[in-house]
Amino acid sequence: MKSSTGQTCRFSALFIIAMIAIICLTVVLLRRHVRVQQNLCLTSDCITAASDLLKSMDRTVDPCNDFFEYACGGWTHHNNIDEDESRTDTFTIMRNQLTNKLKSILETPIADNESNSTKKAKTLYQSCINEELIEKRGSEPLVKLLKELGDWPLLMTNNTSNTYNKNNELSMNWVKLMGTLRQYNNEIIIGHNVGPYEYNASTYAIKLYPATLGLSSADFYQNTSSRQYKAYHKLIQEYTKLLNAPLATIESDIEDILLFESRLANISRPFEKNGGAAYQRMSIRKLSRLVPNINWKTYFELAIPVPINDTESVGIYGLDYFIDVQELVDQTNQRTMVNYLLWRFVMNRANNLDSRFEKVQQDYYKEIFGTKSQSARWKKCIDYVNNNMGMAASALYVHQYFTSDSKAKADEIIENIKLEFYKILEEITWMDQETKHDAKTKATVMEQHIGYPDYLNDNDKLDEEYAHFNFEIDKYFENVVGFLKNSTNKTQSKLFTEVDKDKWTIMPSVVNAHYHRYRNLMSFPAAVLQTPLFDKNYPNSLNYGAIGSIVGHELTHGFDSNGRHHDQYGNQRLWWHPNTIDRFVSKSQCMVNQYNNYTIRVLNEDHKINGMLTLSENIADNGGIKQSFRAFKKLELKYGADRLLPGVNLTQNQLFFLKYAQNWCQSMTEEGMLTALKTWKHTPGKYRVIGALHNSRDFARAYNCPDGSPMNPVHKCEVW
Repeated sequence: MKSSTGQTCRFSALFIIAMIAIICLTVVLLRRHVRVQQNLCLTSDCITAASDLLKSMDRTVDPCNDFFEYACGGWTHHNNIDEDESRTDTFTIMRNQLTNKLKSILETPIADNESNSTKKAKTLYQSCINEELIEKRGSEPLVKLLKELGDWPLLMTNNTSNTYNKNNELSMNWVKLMGTLRQYNNEIIIGHNVGPYEYNASTYAIKLYPATLGLSSADFYQNTSSRQYKAYHKLIQEYTKLLNAPLATIESDIEDILLFESRLANISRPFEKNGGAAYQRMSIRKLSRLVPNINWKTYFELAIPVPINDTESVGIYGLDYFIDVQELVDQTNQRTMVNYLLWRFVMNRANNLDSRFEKVQQDYYKEIFGTKSQSARWKKCIDYVNNNMGMAASALYVHQYFTSDSKAKADEIIENIKLEFYKILEEITWMDQETKHDAKTKATVMEQHIGYPDYLNDNDKLDEEYAHFNFEIDKYFENVVGFLKNSTNKTQSKLFTEVDKDKWTIMPSVVNAHYHRYRNLMSFPAAVLQTPLFDKNYPNSLNYGAIGSIVGHELTHGFDSNGRHHDQYGNQRLWWHPNTIDRFVSKSQCMVNQYNNYTIRVLNEDHKINGMLTLSENIADNGGIKQSFRAFKKLELKYGADRLLPGVNLTQNQLFFLKYAQNWCQSMTEEGMLTALKTWKHTPGKYRVIGALHNSRDFARAYNCPDGSPMNPVHKCEVW
């Protein structure tokens, strides 16, 4: 028998050994925990960013199967489409946040020391929200203006209008009426602007192109039983009834208008489908010989407020369109022509009238876009002021919501992405060396506007911009019409002047980014340099995945299917070698075919994305994400990896692509999606994500997606 003392000693020894082992294991685990904690970013910015990422994700989805659902499945669940919107996405949410900020700013009482421009912006806003007075005035302001324009035959009986037309030159001459309406910034039948001269972008010139239609797509006129066509028909009926059109003739006039516009849609459809039209430049004299039944001398005398003669050249996009238009006009009676022109004018101005017209417009939008209610009056008014007096609104906005260190960080991101573009330029094999040299020069001298222009801090300079505008608090309709005439006159008067190279092309209080090919200029306004797209305290993976990919997108626009036609000065010229162009077109066709094959189910029918219409934006998406990822990795190599986000359990590479995808989280009404597929030059959000990532080997490596898996197809397209 063993002694109890021996057993006790052995038990004690084992207990001590076990305790030592437990202590050692605890120390190891604690050290590991400390290392993990040390590798986590636990600042409030990182915690918020991690929370936002996780809320947007659906982690039950395999990222190699459907990355849009993986990245945005939670987002689409938590972000419902507002009843006054046809979609919701990252940008609409940011715009709504901006609108709320601008509301607070514009509703602040006018101070004595404010600039005249901000006083005018607040006065314009107050006139817009003065619903009681707008209701009281009803349709009177529009009816009065129609009389000044020669009256609208549709509002008169046939006998009355026929007698009237004999004594009214403006009403009898559709070209005169069209030129007069252009003074109110209405492009009807003929589209024209005064913009940078394509061959010398430092000066201005006249350009002609097919005008837009009442409906957003020519396709909607093909089927008179479609919901879009019927909604448009009803819109004309309801507006004209509110304007007291005679019931005896109203329907026949409307049918004539719709028949004419349907024929016009048939003429313009080819240009819409191809995303543009063939271009040529000629003198007004030559244009008058080729299209003699449009009195161009009369039109330009009315539409452009500076003297021009018939030797002046105009750039024409789609000469065939104008030749066909004159034939259509020859087959159309004068009453219908005048009725159509003034209908399009009324369609644009009825939204400045009382709530009866707003209700009709909302019923129309419900059918066209799927919106369930109209926006609050104050939201419409904020948007109107910001869209038309953006610099004045921006002066108030940037002083509260944008800092100089944000501008410096954005500038650093842009420069880093440019450096990667230069390297990609050297690596590609489809471009010849001479064209590469010129392309690098173009990228090097490409300007960038970040945040806001300095003159917003100078009241005198800001006031100069709006010196020719004056508004009255009790005359909203007249304020709008006066603004249209003054701003149109200012724009058209630029003919024969030089382009102001310092002029901003986008307002700081706009949630958007932009590339201007005639200026070779990228713009990143203050309102887009905000969360969730940008935060100076974000880890690099998030900033480069979000705003960085947008920077790369805009940079790539300088070398896409449109930007490649313009050199480093913005001048339109053939600076690519013919063999390089052939290879570019071949690579672009791969992308056209890729996006053509994406199908979206809308209103119980399958609709394909138009790969040609969206080509330039798709090239920019694909190039932008590649450049930004490379810039991000270069920073990581130079400075080391940032700390990881808590709770997300993703590498920095994975975070980059997740943040890129969440740029384009999006939900749309089916009606809105159908309109987008026919008219947008951007691919809808889901396929902006999937399309670019299908072609990204960096993405496939980051998420270890097997070759041939849904998100890593073997066949890939690459331009930049």
